[in-house]
Amino acid sequence: MYPDWDNATAALQSEILNDVKNRWRSVRDRFKKYEKDCEKSGSSPSKKKCAYCDELAFLRSGRELRS
Repeated sequence: MYPDWDNATAALQSEILNDVKNRWRSVRDRFKKYEKDCEKSGSSPSKKKCAYCDELAFLRSGRELRS
């Protein structure tokens, strides 16, 4: 993903790391919102399926364990 990671300065690595964290948080939160909307109505929402929904299915097991 970042081919020059080893050669990047500490400041650049920190910036990249923060960017990746923000992107992950955004994708995760969108998935959680999609799942919550599905639970509310009992059926799938009228919106289209969220991006990476199938790939993020592992997050469901964590939510079920907390219930």
